[in-house]
Amino acid sequence: MAIKMKISKNIIILMSILCICFFGLAVFFEFGYFETLSCNVLRGHMDFYTNISLSVFASGILVLIPSIVQYLTEKKRYYVEIYRIINYMLSEAIEIILRMEEYSQDGSIFSHFEKFRLIYNELITEYSTFTCFFKLSQKDKLVESVISETVRFILIQEELLKYSKQIKEGTLSKDEYKKCFDVVRNELINSFKKEFVKYQMMIEKDIMRLIKDKKIEKYY
Repeated sequence: MAIKMKISKNIIILMSILCICFFGLAVFFEFGYFETLSCNVLRGHMDFYTNISLSVFASGILVLIPSIVQYLTEKKRYYVEIYRIINYMLSEAIEIILRMEEYSQDGSIFSHFEKFRLIYNELITEYSTFTCFFKLSQKDKLVESVISETVRFILIQEELLKYSKQIKEGTLSKDEYKKCFDVVRNELINSFKKEFVKYQMMIEKDIMRLIKDKKIEKYY
């Protein structure tokens, strides 16, 4: 997806330069600016050169318009996909926090950690491919904010996983683990829950903006 956008962007730049140059040449030939030229051969074939310039210009326009449409379409498709992944990841993060609130030291929480990390890896793969080619927009700043908070969230998960490993190895007592677990749980609840809910709402608003021009009707 990002590669298609990069190709379309390069074509847009190239065709724009080509169209401007050959349109300028056509104007130059058509309106008599060639009188300043000393080349008699060129002067004798002005109509030919004008037609050639206009033909290249028209061909450039025919390539330029589909490239712009493809670029905008692929860009919208990219944001829909990246928002889908983020929304899924935030839902999983909130589910982790709710489980920790409700079930305290329930062991199934660690399977959610693994699932969350897989979604995070998918997000980073998709986003890193895009940022190799394009400058950040306002939407990308929202995506990066989510990624930044997610990294902190994963680091706290790793702390809890470390404590869980220590209790299995016998290097940490159950009481010490409970204290560590409560610290981690409070950190997740106090530092991340409101932030993740806020990001979810912002993502949903942006998704609605992406389809705002589409009139949804009931046909059946």
